[in-house]
Amino acid sequence: MLFSGVEMNFSWISNRENQELIFNFNFNQSLDKNQWFLIGFLNGKRVSGADFCLFKDGTVADGFINSQNELKMDKNQDCEIVESKDSKISIKRKWITCDPHDYAFESGTTQVLFALETGTPEKLPADHHVRHFRFFDKVFPVLDSEDHKGIVFAVENVSFKADTSWCVLTKLDSDVLATKKHIVGWEPVITPGNEAFVEKIEVFWCRYDQESTIASSLFCDSNMAPLERSNCTVPLAVWTASQPKFEFPSKAGQPFGGKNSLSWILIKVTYSKITSKITDSSGLKVIYTEKLRKHDSGILQVGISDISDAVIPPKQSDLILNGFCVSNCSEKLGEKEIH
Repeated sequence: MLFSGVEMNFSWISNRENQELIFNFNFNQSLDKNQWFLIGFLNGKRVSGADFCLFKDGTVADGFINSQNELKMDKNQDCEIVESKDSKISIKRKWITCDPHDYAFESGTTQVLFALETGTPEKLPADHHVRHFRFFDKVFPVLDSEDHKGIVFAVENVSFKADTSWCVLTKLDSDVLATKKHIVGWEPVITPGNEAFVEKIEVFWCRYDQESTIASSLFCDSNMAPLERSNCTVPLAVWTASQPKFEFPSKAGQPFGGKNSLSWILIKVTYSKITSKITDSSGLKVIYTEKLRKHDSGILQVGISDISDAVIPPKQSDLILNGFCVSNCSEKLGEKEIH
């Protein structure tokens, strides 16, 4: 990360025995006594309410950001200095402190705020960064078996200057779909340098049967044919920022191919925090095998589909959306337990 010529590298150690996180910061130069550095943790997309640890002149303070983006000190000081030497700083904090202003570290993705400024720390500077991290990553086996094959679903050299979602409609080769296969996992393939901007990658099956359908690549909110996203609602694979590679249990795989298999695929890549023009070719590498596993797996969708009817109208203080599982869906669940 770069702050007005000051470069910073970030790493961490999760200490399970003491239930604490140690954050390590390495700068390309020593910080001046008048400079201060902040690491914060967001509960949502807004920085207001974020919990932070602030380092200045060899000391660290615990605080939170109010609704005016002002830096307020906490009554309970839960940030501690582990090391402060030249250009290296290490700070630790308990996973859970029971302080209402403190972020509780749990499994999943955490939005982390970084800021570096000069002067009195009174307000969050405009020059700050938000990144996504998983501090408690699960260790997955490597997808490198000899019987595994891969297909990369990705956008190709798309360019834009602002936050957006890009969609690609493509068709799988008939040779791949000729017989039933099992998807065993997937992993992100991110264009180097764009890791901070790729927020989510989704791959859907599409119900397109007509021969007139043509492959396309365009903004997801475009009304141009043939991209009708309402036809593409069956999830194949999903990845979100900082998520590691995903692998199904060894006895299960997600089926595709064979008789009556869908063939059209929609790839949707969502970008955020873009401040200048970028060119991207990111996507997901889906790993599959022709050696069928014991069980077929699937993806359970919970919530409301990504459709225009679910969009919150502007200037609404509240909105109620009701959803239910239709009978032709729930009847297929069967009487046995789902594992």
